[in-house]
Amino acid sequence: MNKQHIIQALKNTILFSASIHLILLMIRAIQTTDYTLLNMFNILDIDLYVPHLTQGVPNFFLSQIFILIVFLFFFRKVSTLK
Repeated sequence: MNKQHIIQALKNTILFSASIHLILLMIRAIQTTDYTLLNMFNILDIDLYVPHLTQGVPNFFLSQIFILIVFLFFFRKVSTLK
């Protein structure tokens, strides 16, 4: 067992846990029609420091744009490695 295997296992564990978490949140949002559950600022607990970020439609879309920017950052980083 080397360090690289441990890091890869940790990454896979985090990805699996996060995926299950998001799936459960999506199911709950559909059941309750409370789509604020899918606000990424709420999921990341940023709302603990800025409480109003989870309220309102504009903030919901802002949170989705935030996640898109993070995705594009990592996508670009991975693309430049090849």
